[in-house]
Amino acid sequence: MKLLKWLKYSVAIATVCLLAWIQLAPVAIAAGASSATQAFNEAFLEDQGLTPSPKDFDDATRGFIAAPKLKDFKIEKDQGGEVWDLSKYSFFVTDLNKTPPFLDADWASIGSTINPSLLRNAQLNMEYGLYEVVPGIYQIRGYDLSVMTLVAGKSGWIVIDPLTSDETAEAAYQLFVDPFSQAQISMSLSNHGVSEPSNLKKISAFIYTHSHVDHYAGVKKLLNSYGINQDVPIYAPEGFLEEAVSENVFAGNVMSRRATYMYGNLIDKSVTGQVDGGLGKTTSTGNISLLAPKPENIIHGDPETDSQEVDGVSVKWQNVPGSEAPAEMLFYFPEFHALCASEDATHTLHNLYTLRGAKVRDSLGWSNYLTEAINWLAAEPEEVKVVFASHHWPTWDDTTTSGNNEVIEYLKKQRDLYKYLHDQTLHYANQGYTMLEIAEMFKLPASLSSEWYNRGYYGSVNHDVKAVYQRYLGWFDGNPAHLYSLPPEVTGRKY
Repeated sequence: MKLLKWLKYSVAIATVCLLAWIQLAPVAIAAGASSATQAFNEAFLEDQGLTPSPKDFDDATRGFIAAPKLKDFKIEKDQGGEVWDLSKYSFFVTDLNKTPPFLDADWASIGSTINPSLLRNAQLNMEYGLYEVVPGIYQIRGYDLSVMTLVAGKSGWIVIDPLTSDETAEAAYQLFVDPFSQAQISMSLSNHGVSEPSNLKKISAFIYTHSHVDHYAGVKKLLNSYGINQDVPIYAPEGFLEEAVSENVFAGNVMSRRATYMYGNLIDKSVTGQVDGGLGKTTSTGNISLLAPKPENIIHGDPETDSQEVDGVSVKWQNVPGSEAPAEMLFYFPEFHALCASEDATHTLHNLYTLRGAKVRDSLGWSNYLTEAINWLAAEPEEVKVVFASHHWPTWDDTTTSGNNEVIEYLKKQRDLYKYLHDQTLHYANQGYTMLEIAEMFKLPASLSSEWYNRGYYGSVNHDVKAVYQRYLGWFDGNPAHLYSLPPEVTGRKY
């Protein structure tokens, strides 16, 4: 009996040691990629049918006006504490005294530990600062996970999506009103015959594209610092306030905690740590605020009939509830030939189910909304020339011949992506395959997967397939043994 007990203890100790070694092994090899990882990464682009394309790099750096040096790019709270520090990604560049663009960085030497497709996305998301989209529309990128867009109004600037926190929003706007930036903007407006706002520093209106926190939570600081008065109108989609409260109050604690795991924002920034967040580098950690839109500024949105002037600028609204967010809208500026696609068309396959936890998105509705946008844009007197979103860089139509409009082609491919995920998941489900089986066997056609903006930097095909399945069929897979599953602790004791 003593021998048997000794053997049990020995096996238990050996098991604990083995598990500990497994947990620590990644740390031990963190200095470089294993030979298997190197081989996988070297063959990845060819295996996936991905070919180099300079257009994204041209677009991500197009219209650059100004940015702080990388070594100085840190944002802190007034009372101390880090909010945003892009300099932690200094391993991506060769000179911290530089400003973007960083296209001359020696990306090949960064290391073989990063998937080359993810590395490309991380490189593009390093292009931060103030950019001109078209004369009269400007973006500030790289100051948060999301992007702030500014449109020239009659009396001031219309701010689209004031970022995630007061501190990052204020720092971004300070770059915008810096004398050098203002001089460049004023010159461009004059050269292109675009009327300047009567006050080049003041904010005349806000637009929230949707109900996620990174698109409205820096509003209060901007209003207090740069609002023409305290009655600056705020435009938002129908259901915005209810959905913002539902997501960030009802489930706020648990969602914030899960978001930390999802974004990895507490992980060290390095070639073996966190390199990018897909939609941007990572999330800021400053003070958040929420100002509610007035009832008369709630958008119900049919672009063929619902248009209005915002500080002298014509805007056509399209409500797209239940797409990337429960309350969301797209909108078009006819005089600038520019579409804001909110978060329904970005340079990544998006989440249909976000790992931080949120309502599952409607992929069929999402694709139908993009079809609607394509159709009403086609009816515009002049073609759309640029589409910008709440993340990433814009896409311009640079067609110089009678070819297809590149903006429309981009929207079509994004539309087809979500439609294919929806249709094929249900096709396999109706054949009797379970959620896990479909996720393993699902493949996008090359016509979609070969487009860089359809790659899974933020969402993934595997997760999105499960989201479609869950939306229609729920969590139960039809196996009675899974109908009343026990928690892990209880299951462990029973085993």
